[in-house]
Amino acid sequence: MTSSRGWTPEDERPLPELPFFQKILEDLWEGYFTLIVWTLVLWLLSIPLWLSGTWGWIVAAFTLAPGWTGLMVACGHAARGGFARIGDAARGTFRLYWRSVALTLPLMILIALFVFTAQVIVAFPERREMVLAWAMQGGLCLMLAVLHIYLLPILALYETPLKRTAQLAVVLVARSVWRTLALLGLAMVLLTLTRLHPLVWLIVPGVWIVVVMNAVWRMTKLDRRPTTGSEPDGRAKEPR
Repeated sequence: MTSSRGWTPEDERPLPELPFFQKILEDLWEGYFTLIVWTLVLWLLSIPLWLSGTWGWIVAAFTLAPGWTGLMVACGHAARGGFARIGDAARGTFRLYWRSVALTLPLMILIALFVFTAQVIVAFPERREMVLAWAMQGGLCLMLAVLHIYLLPILALYETPLKRTAQLAVVLVARSVWRTLALLGLAMVLLTLTRLHPLVWLIVPGVWIVVVMNAVWRMTKLDRRPTTGSEPDGRAKEPR
């Protein structure tokens, strides 16, 4: 319905939300070009990780994590009813660069230490105390990895400050235990599938990001205004 003041997003009644799995399939189909192209970009950004050895995990926080967040921004637009565009992924990468690095760097440092400690244990098996340190590092890595299921998606959807992003992630983990376990299970399945053939990596990042962005979008308290046209950059209102 159009009024004398001109059309605004509020003049249109929003379409009913699709069932979760139907929305996943729709986003994968409509955004397949962006997903594949940006996955190739992620491959390029991951080269320093493979060339830098153990400490390449730290390098990944400065290269791979921002690109990963950028794709989440694009898929977040699709989850809210828009479209996943390469331009959105690129802009999201640069706009959220330092925040994505800050959120990812602690986990990457822990993973690097975990791998390094494992190498020390293999080289010096008589150092039994290192096994305890290695186990503690593994536990911390797992805790942070679970938190990262939500950290970057929340950042990509709402562009919240770092402290607020961490708070919301903790709330989601505590409030949605079964959904968190389901997402962890999906991550394990997708990682297992990558062992079948290297080209499986072309689809795994896109599938994971589409699923997790739709899941986080539905799990958080949302501003249900249409994202296309209501705000220039398509950002959603921060959940309360």
